Amino acid sequence: MKVTINTVLGCLLCLAGASRVAGAAEEAGHEGLTHEIAACMLLGNQEEIALAQFAEQHAEHADVKEFAKALVAAHTNAVASIKKAAPEVADLQLTAGKGVTSDLKSQHHQALAMLQQVKSECLALTEKELGEYKGNEFDQAFIGQQVGAHIGMLAQLRGSKNFASPELQKVISEGEKTTEAHMAAAKKIMSQLKTNASTTARVGQRPAAGTR
Repeated sequence: MKVTINTVLGCLLCLAGASRVAGAAEEAGHEGLTHEIAACMLLGNQEEIALAQFAEQHAEHADVKEFAKALVAAHTNAVASIKKAAPEVADLQLTAGKGVTSDLKSQHHQALAMLQQVKSECLALTEKELGEYKGNEFDQAFIGQQVGAHIGMLAQLRGSKNFASPELQKVISEGEKTTEAHMAAAKKIMSQLKTNASTTARVGQRPAAGTR
């Protein structure tokens, strides 16, 4: 089964960005660290929405399209919850490779600007990689990427939970449940796609009628 290299790279880049931002926020105290965690979560969910919308347009298998649609709905709800728990980061948006937004250029917001840039690069690289595939190969690549992405997301949630505010911890707890459900759904679809690919390959190898 083909899986994009961003299944691994996406997690490493985004988690590295989260780690770097957390370090930069230590001097700002608990409140500042909560804002950084919320920003990482907000941008991560925006990234998932964009990738799911991309998949809705390119997927071939009905289950993959339905999964992508469900991802958009779930991560949109998550974005709303994060903004409510941490309104200070509510205006933060992915930049789609256009650089940082003007209100994040001050030194005080450099950590957020860096995280914004890292998450935007993750999205751009992943869409570019997925765009190399068509049909069933795209479906397998996207689902493989989603398994990796949600592993990274679950690690981020679990690792940052104890450093967040009580309000954000509630959002993180719900996020853990949703992330685990998405991982399970992605693995189930991955198994189905592998079975379908194997069946198709066996059928293609059978001699045509009358040639035996």
